[in-house]
Amino acid sequence: MLTPGDGSNDGNRRLVPHGQAASLAQFLQTCISEGRRDVREIAAYFSADPFSYCSYGDEPATYLTRASRAQYFASIPQPALRDSVVFFDPDNGMEPAGGATIAHLRYQELRDVLQRMDRQSIAVVYQHLPRKRGDVFWPATAAALKAASGDQVGYVAAGDVAFYCIARSASAGRFLGSALREFAERWPRKLIFGPVTP
Repeated sequence: MLTPGDGSNDGNRRLVPHGQAASLAQFLQTCISEGRRDVREIAAYFSADPFSYCSYGDEPATYLTRASRAQYFASIPQPALRDSVVFFDPDNGMEPAGGATIAHLRYQELRDVLQRMDRQSIAVVYQHLPRKRGDVFWPATAAALKAASGDQVGYVAAGDVAFYCIARSASAGRFLGSALREFAERWPRKLIFGPVTP
C-alpha cells in the first residue's frame, strides 16, 4: 500500500540482522548503503526464487489516496489472488475504532480482497502497535479480523509489530497453524504467538 511521502522518519528504523535471514539482511543492508531505500527493490531479492512475486502498485508507482481507495483494491490482478500469499502492508495496520486514515487498511477493503482470493490462498496483514498494551491489543485485533472476515486468523508479534495471517479454508488453516507454531518455536523468547482460530 504505497502512500505519498509525508516527510516523516517512520521508515528509518535501524536494520537488525538475524542469523536465520542472513541473505535477506545482506540484501537490505546493500540497498540501504547504496541509497536504494525503496520497497520496489525487494522484487530483485525474490527474482531467483521458484515462486512468482507480484508487488502490486509498484510499476508504475500507484499511490493509495483517499480518492483512489476503491479503485486501488478493485484493480489487484486476479492471478495474484490465486494460490497465493497476499501481503498487505499499510503504514500502521488495520483501521482503529476512530476510523481509518490513509495509513490504515479498512476491514471492508480487506473483506473485498479476501472474497476475490481463492480458498488455497492466505492473507497476511502488517500491524503496528498503537499506544496500547500488546497483550490486550494483539488478541483483540485477531478477534476483530476473525469477525470481519469469517476466516481463520492467527498471528505472531514481536515488540511493536505483528503479522496477522488469515486462512481462507480449513486446509490452509492447518498449514498456517503449523507454520506459525514452527516459527514461534524458533524464537520462543522474542515472539507472541496467537494460534489460528478455526
